[in-house]
Amino acid sequence: VAGFIKCGSTTLHQLLVSHPYIVNPLVKEPRWWVNKYLQLFSTEDKQDSVFLVSFYLIHFTRIVSAFEHGILNTFTVDSTADLVYEWPGNWMNFCLLPSVIPQVLPSSKFMIVMRNPVDLLYSSFWFSCTSNQVMLSAEQMS
Repeated sequence: VAGFIKCGSTTLHQLLVSHPYIVNPLVKEPRWWVNKYLQLFSTEDKQDSVFLVSFYLIHFTRIVSAFEHGILNTFTVDSTADLVYEWPGNWMNFCLLPSVIPQVLPSSKFMIVMRNPVDLLYSSFWFSCTSNQVMLSAEQMS
């Protein structure tokens, strides 16, 4: 599940993992594709490469357990929403990501959650106010 902040990706994730055939990962947003994926290309040490891939797969150990118990028609979900908009490094790497993920995970399916930009901005503003990231007086809020 990819998307943008305050667009409903958490709600979609919760709905997906409530399905009996979808196994909840250990962490909703492993962020491996954003933080670790590029490191695979910067290392020539095979042990480092195995570690980096293992770092991603460890989040999905529950699906292995389901397979071991004979539940074969099971899926899992990576809900790192900021795959769409946050990418360290240059934009060329970001543009390559949609072609790379299916090569690494050929059976993967994607859902992208988007929202009207004005509604997103309004929701983000009020979220910031209620989480004390922005301090407003009563006069400013009315």
